[in-house]
Amino acid sequence: MADSFMHALETDQQAYFEQLRATIKEYDTDVVEKVADVMSSKNGLVYSQEGVFKYALTRNKHHFSFHSMVMYANADIYQLTGDLLPHVEQQKGCINYKSIEHMPLQSFIELIQQSARKDFSPVIAHYQKKS
Repeated sequence: MADSFMHALETDQQAYFEQLRATIKEYDTDVVEKVADVMSSKNGLVYSQEGVFKYALTRNKHHFSFHSMVMYANADIYQLTGDLLPHVEQQKGCINYKSIEHMPLQSFIELIQQSARKDFSPVIAHYQKKS
């Protein structure tokens, strides 16, 4: 399923992204993974809950990104992201980083653990109402 995304990465990046994927799957068991376009990125790893976008991992020409609707919808997760990851470019619902060293696995684990604990049902209800 994720082959098109993973094969576009360098070998050391593949191992790193496998760890990110495993983290999401371990701590947020409500999500389903698929490969899809995200913003301007082709073939990102997209994680949805009840058909609503929740997270994505993408690779662009100049950087990597982690997109999070949980971060977008929860100010405390947004703050936690900035605290855990001081070397990334943070936006409202995503972070961009030029090197995998800028997003240490332990920080990502903490971010996903906290994100998975958040009640995502209001976001699901909002977006399901729109469709």
